[in-house]
Amino acid sequence: MKSFTITVALIVSLSAYQLCAAQERPALSFEETVCDFGAIEEADGPVSHVFRFTNTSQAPVVIERVQSSCGCTTPAYRREPVRPGEDGTIEVKFNPANFKGRITRTVTVFYNNGKGRELLTVKADITGKPRSQAEAYPFSLESGIRADRLHVPFAYIENGSVNSMVVELINTANKRVAVDIDEITDGGQLTAVVPDARAAGERAAVTITYDLRGAEPIYGTISGMVYLSIDGRRCELPITVSAIAVDNFDGQDPALAAKCAITPAFHNFGKVTAGQTVSKEIVMTNQGKSPLVIRNVSARRGMSTSLKEGTEIAAGGIAQFTVSLDATGNYGIITGGITIIVNEPEHPMREVRLAAEIMEN
Repeated sequence: MKSFTITVALIVSLSAYQLCAAQERPALSFEETVCDFGAIEEADGPVSHVFRFTNTSQAPVVIERVQSSCGCTTPAYRREPVRPGEDGTIEVKFNPANFKGRITRTVTVFYNNGKGRELLTVKADITGKPRSQAEAYPFSLESGIRADRLHVPFAYIENGSVNSMVVELINTANKRVAVDIDEITDGGQLTAVVPDARAAGERAAVTITYDLRGAEPIYGTISGMVYLSIDGRRCELPITVSAIAVDNFDGQDPALAAKCAITPAFHNFGKVTAGQTVSKEIVMTNQGKSPLVIRNVSARRGMSTSLKEGTEIAAGGIAQFTVSLDATGNYGIITGGITIIVNEPEHPMREVRLAAEIMEN
């Protein structure tokens, strides 16, 4: 991977940095940003928590959007401006339906045209309700074999580590059924193992493993598919797998690590004529005590960026880059953005979210 180093000429002066840092101080001060519901019952239905905040800035603040990490988590908030010194609330409701065990979900609050951002977290330990066989294993495959799920999200996985998750199967047929791995499609880091046969009524686990102990680290979103063979026939419904590959942060002191801040984190280009290309300048600041390294950059929906993998920003430094939208071939309201993987232990994946309304010529 080619490495790029931000030179002194590209680093904004100290006075500009101080101004930017002042602008990045959060305008909304939350009493808390984490709520742990503790032990809850799935059968009892949704639970909710109210996060309270105060506008500590000198100007009105408008919350533009609140984005959930999962459809099970629903935010409610007012759209009117919050005046200086005024209090406000964001209610987060979590629905435990179809969940069990320990869960963590987040909602991200965006305000001041994406310049302000706050991450709110809810946690819970869920006791699942009794389920019928069809409810517990909703996906019908072949020859009476059913699965409890067909997507395995690993979330963050660190380079140098081995991570495994399982998909549970059950044989609902009245005979013995042979199960095997037919094909795995990925970049070479994914493996899967399953017992070769299941008796009538017997359960089994497909163990899916990401092994990132290769000589060369990989970064960013990785994905694959696992196809099963059931009684010698390839099952056309694959098990899809996804993960986000990041640095190994074992032994690192978070207080001494890099810390990434992006301004703005959200930008709406507004109305854009089809065929036109529009751009926005973004500022990335390293507010930590170690160099910030850009590990991976990817774009979505006609977006692009001048930010390069391997870019390094010294502690206290600032880098500027552009994000662009090519409106060729798109119409209507579109959303997309730039996903950035950095060497920050707390939040290794960052995003610049973009939106526009593409108009015909």
